[in-house]
Amino acid sequence: MDLIFKACGINKEIKKVYPTEIYYGSNEYHLDYLCETEDNILRNIEFQSTVITNEVLKRFFAYALSVNFKTNKSVETLVIVTYSTKERILEYPLNNETIFRVRIFSLKNIDADKKLERIENKVKNKEKLNKEDIHDIVLLPLMGSKHSTEHIIRKTVKLSNECIVNEEDIIKIKSLQPLMINKFIKNEKLRKKLIGEVNMKIKLFDEIREEGREEGREEGSEEKAIDIAREMLEDNCSIDLIAKYTHLDKAFLENLLLSK
Repeated sequence: MDLIFKACGINKEIKKVYPTEIYYGSNEYHLDYLCETEDNILRNIEFQSTVITNEVLKRFFAYALSVNFKTNKSVETLVIVTYSTKERILEYPLNNETIFRVRIFSLKNIDADKKLERIENKVKNKEKLNKEDIHDIVLLPLMGSKHSTEHIIRKTVKLSNECIVNEEDIIKIKSLQPLMINKFIKNEKLRKKLIGEVNMKIKLFDEIREEGREEGREEGSEEKAIDIAREMLEDNCSIDLIAKYTHLDKAFLENLLLSK
C-alpha cells in the first residue's frame, strides 16, 4: 500500500494496519483499506469507479466519523478514482482538533499500455523487474488504458506470477492485487480464479522458504551428529558403535578418525 501512498505524494511509512469492518451505532461499514502512518494520522483508501456525488462523499464522511469515534484520531480519506479528474482536497472540520480530509486522486493521465508493454517485454526476456516496474505493475489497473480495468488486472496477475522478483517485492505486489480484484472484478467465478492465481506465487515462496528451513534443520542435525562422533572417538569407541548411534557413514567416520 505504500506504493499507492507514494504515487499520491504521501511519503509516510505505515505504522499499523486496522480492520476494514467498522461498527458505528447500528451501522456496519466496509472500508477498502485503513492504516495509521508514522505521523499518527489514520488513512482510509477507497477505490471509486463511479463519479463522486454528494451521496458518495457523505458515505466517506460516515466512514471517517466512525473511525474517529473508535480511535479518537484524525482521519484522511484518499479516494483513488478510475476516471480522469483533477486532484482536489475537501476538508470537514469536526472540532478545533479534528479535521476530516477527503483527497480525490486519479492516475488516469498515465499511459498504462505503454508501461504494460515494457513490463511484458522484460518478463518475456526473463529480465529482473526493477523498482519502477514493481511500482507500475501494482498501479496499472488504476492508470489510463484502451483496455478495460478487468483486462489490465488479468494481465498484471499473470505477469506477476511469471516475473523475476525477490520475495519482498512479490509481497508488495500480491498484497494489493486481491484488493483490486475484489473491487473491480464483478464476475464471481473470475474473481475466485484470479485470487487463486495471486496466491499461487505466495505459496511458491512459502514452499521455498520451508525447504530452506528443512535443509537448515538437516544440516544442524548432521553437525550435531559429527560433534557426538568426535566425542565418542575421543572415548575410543568403535567405528561400528559410533555409526549405530550417529547414523553417519563408516567411511566418513574412518576419515574423521584419521584427521584427529
